[in-house]
Amino acid sequence: MNSHVEDIMEKREKWFREYYGQLEGYTISTFDGMKDTDGVGEDGFASFVLHKAGHPTLRVEVSKDEEGNGGGFMFISEYKSNVLLMEEGGTNESA
Repeated sequence: MNSHVEDIMEKREKWFREYYGQLEGYTISTFDGMKDTDGVGEDGFASFVLHKAGHPTLRVEVSKDEEGNGGGFMFISEYKSNVLLMEEGGTNESA
């Protein structure tokens, strides 16, 4: 492999470690069902609520690709009262 490809792979690995690393220490407290863009549905993503003392409550949605042959992705977002916080800078004080 050339150094350019190695740099890209290294940056990608670093991004994934930082992104998924934020979940360390959290505990899944609730399976929140299958959510699609309308908030319900059979074709949506598996949704979980996670808690960690002194930190915001998170929602993790596990995606899949339609064909079932890819790795999918875990979307991580802040969670409050069964509604995703869409405004930047929002906090969850109930955790």
